[in-house]
Amino acid sequence: MRIWKSVYGLLAAAALLTGPIESRAEELVVVTPGGIFEKALKENFFEPFTKETGIKVIAISSGSNEQWAKLKAMQEAGKVEWDIVNSSPDESIKFADMLMKIDCAKLPNIEKHGLPGTCSENGIVQISGAGVMAWNTEKYPKDHQPKDWADFFNVKEFPGSRALMDNGAESWMMMLALMADGVPVDKLFPLDVERAAKKLEELKPNIVSWWKTGDQSQNLMRSGEADMSIMWSGRAVALMKEGAPVSFTFNQAIRDPGIWSIAKNAPNKEAAMKFFDFFILNPSAHLAFSKAVVYDTPNKEAAAQVPEADRPFRASTPENWARQAVPDWAWIAAHQDELQKRFMDVISK
Repeated sequence: MRIWKSVYGLLAAAALLTGPIESRAEELVVVTPGGIFEKALKENFFEPFTKETGIKVIAISSGSNEQWAKLKAMQEAGKVEWDIVNSSPDESIKFADMLMKIDCAKLPNIEKHGLPGTCSENGIVQISGAGVMAWNTEKYPKDHQPKDWADFFNVKEFPGSRALMDNGAESWMMMLALMADGVPVDKLFPLDVERAAKKLEELKPNIVSWWKTGDQSQNLMRSGEADMSIMWSGRAVALMKEGAPVSFTFNQAIRDPGIWSIAKNAPNKEAAMKFFDFFILNPSAHLAFSKAVVYDTPNKEAAAQVPEADRPFRASTPENWARQAVPDWAWIAAHQDELQKRFMDVISK
């Protein structure tokens, strides 16, 4: 717990005047992807939580690889500074020893207002989205647009620059490479890592960036530096809303639930649990957040109220959901070191 420090007499006097110091001075540090996502979190969840509880929420932006490396260093040094971290299902399995096990029975609001499966011992579902293929509509007009990852890799039929990810999603890069090489979405696992790596190497001359953050992926497409890129679906829709010449498809998209986990030895794990149980409340906040970032949340009342016009842009819409590739999270967690090593071999050559 992080407490404003002063001498005992001043603390006691303040307590008499303003009530318990703890209720005013606690801080909750939450790692976020930054950008519009962080802004929407602040407006709809962090600030209302502070208003209700007095607990200040401090947002820290970080990419996935950087987050886990820093958290490991903090824990090895015995000085953990973060409370809540971003996680994917496979990361919550792979890095379980760095995470606090959650007793879902202590989160009654999650049970009452969350969709089934919202809580697990390694975290709670924060959002549901997908990794999609996006393209520049000026470069590829309506009569000549890519439809799948095979087209993404087909630089003869669809010439132009490409951007892929380098932020801890090695399995995604292997999955899309295999789909581009003709592997059906339901036959991807176990991943043929060598086949996928060779396919990625074929595309390397056309890759202008291996992006690390959602903001960077948007800037690459917004500026026209990349003609096609993998993007988080919400980031692609945000570009479309701002008028950028961008479109995307959920065909062969990679399903992507986002998890919030509590760091082991977090300074304020009690406040983190309070936040989790607070987060699931208030459907109007979830709808506003979803509108801003175009991802669904696990609040079941909000999910039923998403406007019909927005459904085509949501990963959870049945027709979009059915076209997605579903990662085998347990397999990925068990083979993460192998995936990372082979992926780094590809991009470092």
